Amino acid sequence: MNDNDDSRTVSRRLFLGAVGAGTVALAGCASGSGGDPQVDHEAPVRGDPNADVTLEVYEDFSCPHCRTFNMQDLPALAQQYLEPGQIRYEHRDFPFLDDQSWQAANAAREVYLEHGDEAFWEYKSTVFARQGDLGTGAPEIFGEIASELEFDLDAEAIQSAATDRPHDSILEDDKSRGESQGVSGTPSFVLDGELVEDDLTAEIDARIN
Repeated sequence: MNDNDDSRTVSRRLFLGAVGAGTVALAGCASGSGGDPQVDHEAPVRGDPNADVTLEVYEDFSCPHCRTFNMQDLPALAQQYLEPGQIRYEHRDFPFLDDQSWQAANAAREVYLEHGDEAFWEYKSTVFARQGDLGTGAPEIFGEIASELEFDLDAEAIQSAATDRPHDSILEDDKSRGESQGVSGTPSFVLDGELVEDDLTAEIDARIN
């Protein structure tokens, strides 16, 4: 993706605040679609599933800004809020950039449905780490990643999910849910039902303190 392409970037910046060593700002990939909220479904969760504060993070596996968030900022966020169990962190899919966006999200959802949260988060992290290979390696790369992880994943079923996209309805539900809350690009952060457009950590701190 070309970060200078106006159709795929947004002028707003999501200020994540003091995550780890300093302030981090991420531009986002923008979607032009719209829709109505759909039936909710169970989302992959980190942190305390029963926490009073819920952070929903909307992502596209092909979005370079989502990769930056996952590789650079999420570890500090996890250390600060997830490991102490201060918030419930939900992954939400918002695929829109290309076919690989949908393939990757279907593969990851297959991992989650068949193998649970821990396997999902490891698989998701690896897909983002290898984001540069998706364009030429899909859909085979999704089974390849599954076979390399230290979980007993069904690589063939995961690759088939990427190819056949059986979980598109779930992904569409996530997109519609996000759009109903003001999400128009990735990554986007919804805290207790409210879209965060400024300092994410400040907003979290205000709710947990």
